[in-house]
Amino acid sequence: MGTGIKGGGGGPWPKVGQKNCGGEKRFSTGFAYQSNTNDYKVVKISQMRVDYDEIETEAEVYTLSSNSWRRVEISLANTVLSLPPDNHTATFVSGALHWLGNDCEAASHYMILSFDVNNDKFGEIALPHVQQQQQLLPQGVMAKLYRLMAFKGKLGFITLGYFRFDHANEDEYNDFMRSHTPHSCFIWVMGEYGVHESWSKLFFVQFENVFSVSFFGCTSRGELLVIKKLNPESNTERRFTVVLLDLETSREKDLGFQKVPDIATTFMESLVLLDGATELSG
Repeated sequence: MGTGIKGGGGGPWPKVGQKNCGGEKRFSTGFAYQSNTNDYKVVKISQMRVDYDEIETEAEVYTLSSNSWRRVEISLANTVLSLPPDNHTATFVSGALHWLGNDCEAASHYMILSFDVNNDKFGEIALPHVQQQQQLLPQGVMAKLYRLMAFKGKLGFITLGYFRFDHANEDEYNDFMRSHTPHSCFIWVMGEYGVHESWSKLFFVQFENVFSVSFFGCTSRGELLVIKKLNPESNTERRFTVVLLDLETSREKDLGFQKVPDIATTFMESLVLLDGATELSG
């Protein structure tokens, strides 16, 4: 298994239709392998604002073997799901695709939307309780959710920076931020898929002397793929670096990119073609 990175363009993907409904419409996609039937699927979730406080959500599935799209039920039970704009691509773990969502009617606000590719059913996975997420943080301070990811085959998520609520103690917050950079992140992993109590905070990472950081996720070996935008006053001609960070040893490997990549994904090397052919000709 490896990690693929591209600076734009695309491959022979099936066409993803876009209706002209007169409103702002955006969508998120996910690509998955269906182990029960040895097939591949693309899932598209579309959202359009139909009123000030109402978002219409639809879901469609493309199946490679039938070369067709069909609509599937997505019931969010009196909630409005908002897909964060920086999380357009789903995370595939344990036979299901996952999106980080914003449940506007729930007290905890954020949740994980899952889609089981073997039975075409949507579900919800709760994030760690707020009290659990606030461990080791001052009262009134919480880490900001950044994105979902797969860590060594397990579902996880990464935070970046902190929220400060109105009831936070200003002196405690200032003391905390003097020893924590704004580019600090926690990495949480669900040890046993579907078991809420198995969420655990595995790693804490601080990035210093950077203007900003962003993440693509982890490789199959658990290395974090990071884009670091360097401070303008840094003594280098480069304005960014793309590195692999070993979370267990904190060692970084500069990948030497000359341009910032747009996307990255993991893949499994194989000579088997998607149409079922096992031999190459020509």
